[in-house]
Amino acid sequence: MDALDKLYSDGLDRTHVQCLRKFAVLQGEIITDSAKLRGTRGGAKIPADETVSKPYYLHNLVRGVYKPQGDPFALSIQTNPASKWGKEIEDPETGKWKINYDFEDGKKYVADMKSLQLCYSKNFPIGVIYKKKRAHNQILGLGIIKKIKGTMFEISPYQIKEKESIEKNAYTLIKRQYQRKDYVSTGSERTVVGRMNSQYFKEQLMIQYDSKCAMCNFSLKNYLIGAHIVPVDVMRKTDPKNAMNPSNGLLLCRNCDWAYELGDITVDSDYTTSISKKISDQASNNHAIKAWLDHVGKKIYIKKQSAFKPEKKFLKKKISLVKK
Repeated sequence: MDALDKLYSDGLDRTHVQCLRKFAVLQGEIITDSAKLRGTRGGAKIPADETVSKPYYLHNLVRGVYKPQGDPFALSIQTNPASKWGKEIEDPETGKWKINYDFEDGKKYVADMKSLQLCYSKNFPIGVIYKKKRAHNQILGLGIIKKIKGTMFEISPYQIKEKESIEKNAYTLIKRQYQRKDYVSTGSERTVVGRMNSQYFKEQLMIQYDSKCAMCNFSLKNYLIGAHIVPVDVMRKTDPKNAMNPSNGLLLCRNCDWAYELGDITVDSDYTTSISKKISDQASNNHAIKAWLDHVGKKIYIKKQSAFKPEKKFLKKKISLVKK
């Protein structure tokens, strides 16, 4: 049982706890689709998923504090770079942020304050959303109310020691996403879900290429990389649904990955490799470079039963990018 699971026995509703876990899983993520926070307009909730077992809301985006209907405890808050009462949050990008949430009018916001006071009395965390700009809500993760002074609530990051449980949950989310053939790039490397996405992407390539470099057969696991044929930042703009598609990937050693990135080794749509004159000339005067290039096959290695053969459209796109 981790720290969040314990909240069930401490008095929180199961769906409430699962929503808090969702905030932990999505920490660092920037949400541009409001439906992922408040459901669709008209009242439809976010559908149940791998983390939350019933339809749910993370925030209604109407006011700062969100409390689920029939629940006495606040679930989440939304902060701004500068509210009408002044700066609410310090250092939102660092992970060591601090929020000074001041309601000022205790009578007007008595219900919101009470829901936060209950969280404070029970030492329950809340989800924290930072509205960077219009339609850009960054999930800061979970916060804990450290101090209440009048209408001022001081909130700091809530640290979860059992990070493995959060990573496991994020990994399951990504796995189910792949099973649906949804290869969208979820999260950056700074986020838990982003790291799990990269991990699962590499794992699929390890299976497809029998744990060896597709170009030179190098096979030390820690020196292998799940390389993208068309870079992720390009795919996010041109073909976001396939940004993390293993068919847009190659398992490469660090040397071959860097050479492929620079265009010193290219792969044609028939899977043949070509080595640039620049690096070939260097190999003629360097035994180490020559020994490496001697192991680069005329074609990349592809397993006969591969579920994710490199797609020709991605290989062609890569060559066009290198030529620019």
